[in-house]
Amino acid sequence: MKKDRADVPKRGYYKILNSVTAAALAGTFLYLIYMWNGLPEQIPSHYNGAGQADGWSGKGSLWFSPVMAVLLYGFISLMEQFPDLWNTGIEVTPENKERVLGAVKTMVVWTKTSAVLCLCWMTLCSARQKNLGVWFLPVFLGMTFFPIVWCCIRIFRPGKNQ
Repeated sequence: MKKDRADVPKRGYYKILNSVTAAALAGTFLYLIYMWNGLPEQIPSHYNGAGQADGWSGKGSLWFSPVMAVLLYGFISLMEQFPDLWNTGIEVTPENKERVLGAVKTMVVWTKTSAVLCLCWMTLCSARQKNLGVWFLPVFLGMTFFPIVWCCIRIFRPGKNQ
């Protein structure tokens, strides 16, 4: 069955998450532009699992993460518009369409949000020569994998009334 855009449930929090993500991107770019002349020539460019800087580069490398974040945001936003490209893992039927497509869309939106916020946070920490924080890795992994697991459960183990 072809998955049409009109079949994908529209949820209010999609708009909120996309707005927060776009605002984080814009804020990161504005921060870099505003602070550019005051940034040190050497900035952290790599962090270990504890969130501590362990690699350094020139400040021009600060643009890599936000540019990648914009590309990710654009690509995933484009992918959101074509549900027929989504691999749902099960056949989409009229009976399960709302549940399955809603869960996949939620997974896509959350993945985009967590990836972009991660890149923005890393850019800001590098620009300020700060460590990411010991909490960064568990929070980022949780933001990424909890929605994936939750959505997979929704797809493959429907509730009593579905």
